[in-house]
Amino acid sequence: MQVKTNVLPAPTWRYIGVNYDTIEQLEKFRQGNIMAKCSDPAVKAIAPEKIAESDASANCGYMIDTAELSGTLRIEYFSDGGDLADYSIITAREGTDAMAVFTCGGDVHFHNGLTRIIAEKNSRLTLIKIHGFARSEQAVDSILANVGENAELNIISLELGGAHSLTNYQIELDGEASRAFIDSACLAKGREVMDISYRINHRGKNSVSSITCSGALKGQARKTFKGTLDFRKGSSGSKGSEIENVTLLDRGVVSRSVPIILCTEDDVEGSHAASAGRIDEDVLFYITSRGIPMEEARRLIVFSKIAPVVDKIPFEDLRDGVNIYLENYMCD
Repeated sequence: MQVKTNVLPAPTWRYIGVNYDTIEQLEKFRQGNIMAKCSDPAVKAIAPEKIAESDASANCGYMIDTAELSGTLRIEYFSDGGDLADYSIITAREGTDAMAVFTCGGDVHFHNGLTRIIAEKNSRLTLIKIHGFARSEQAVDSILANVGENAELNIISLELGGAHSLTNYQIELDGEASRAFIDSACLAKGREVMDISYRINHRGKNSVSSITCSGALKGQARKTFKGTLDFRKGSSGSKGSEIENVTLLDRGVVSRSVPIILCTEDDVEGSHAASAGRIDEDVLFYITSRGIPMEEARRLIVFSKIAPVVDKIPFEDLRDGVNIYLENYMCD
């Protein structure tokens, strides 16, 4: 059964094709070898009965309390052909400063990930998610977050494609002076389809947000970006911005951007910008005139789009994995 997802909060003309995306809803999981690995023994797997109580359809997941972490947390999911559905709950305790890195690998037919975040007063949480190390027919990743007074949530997301991938992040800036920053990069190729939806709702006074998305498309890839900043009544003094920049490597690609600002409060500041275009020939000429081959010059330009995100990954093996993926991406 097809279900709608990533629905725009303010629909536009239907013929544009951006009001929503659709995914296939599974009736049951395909069986396979599912493995989950966590770097911190203090973090416990969520019991199956707790997953059932949450109404989340999942077959693995973790309960994370940042007050119990001893360092940067790393969680890796793996499947050898079955469906993978992970559900995690992160509670950023008052006054803590924590970082967590999530990755998924293997051969996954269907991947559905849901992360629930509660950021308490004066906490700071950085969540890094890397999607695409696992090849999947359909991949969905969602984040639902509530950010309290003077708390900060940083989400760093690297989207490396898949036959059909969807991302849906919704953040509620509930507390006064709460902050949320999304920094993401994406690569898609062939006939891959990517639908990205980020929504930040400003509710607390003097809250701050930013959304940055960059990347590249090649072949006949299609990407839709939906970024929404919603300034609700009571969020006076709040500020938000969103920027998207995509490089189009082939003429057959399609990049659609829908930056939205909604407002029911007077004293707020919101801005948005989006750009998409081919590699600048003058830049290519400058690089190749220094003795760098054309294909290497193109690779350098593409990497420069995602480098700000890759550089924030704290583990060298993961950064190396992204570099290998980029090499293969440019050669396909």
